[in-house]
Amino acid sequence: MRPLQSVKLRLTLWYAFIFTILLSLFAFLMYAEFSRALYRDTDRNLFQEAMKIEQSLRQYQGRIHKVVSKPANADLKAPSSSPRLQIQKILEKWERESHLLARSDLMIRIEGTDHSLFLSNLSGWQREIIYPDFERDAFFMENGESLQTIHFQKQPLRLYYRLVRFKDKALLVIQAGTSVQDIKKALRRLAFIILLSIPGVVGVACVTGW
Repeated sequence: MRPLQSVKLRLTLWYAFIFTILLSLFAFLMYAEFSRALYRDTDRNLFQEAMKIEQSLRQYQGRIHKVVSKPANADLKAPSSSPRLQIQKILEKWERESHLLARSDLMIRIEGTDHSLFLSNLSGWQREIIYPDFERDAFFMENGESLQTIHFQKQPLRLYYRLVRFKDKALLVIQAGTSVQDIKKALRRLAFIILLSIPGVVGVACVTGW
């Protein structure tokens, strides 16, 4: 190999190496920011939906507080005129007036602090989702809200928990969830495109540089 061609080859290889590093760095930053934006928007939607439900429930919180504050009505799972049944009726009346759960595109559950399920818009396979115990979440217990990602039937789900309080007493837990399977698929497609594009772009650049 002649000296000129040897120098040309080394320069081309160095150019390809540096260009690959720069492209990879740019692609990584783009992927990370795109992923962060998608999950940030998802978390914001969950938060806003839970906040909207809590605000709509404010006019009923006093009535629920009276029920759960009676010492004789501590058992929310007793039959007939139990506190659980009273709260159930209050929340059903609220839903008939607001239709927030029926109109929501998210998976919404409203529970008591003892995991008594009062209202839910889950249907089909969603009813089988096993939700984590929120009291085991230290962040939730400290701040009254928390975000988690769980997997059910190989499908990733993003969950937001919000504790509803009235006069410093915990009344209800609002759970808002949504599948992030589409986000996972979009990120996989982006990663595939990046992995295919970088070698192609570097190859074209090397030929042009040569």
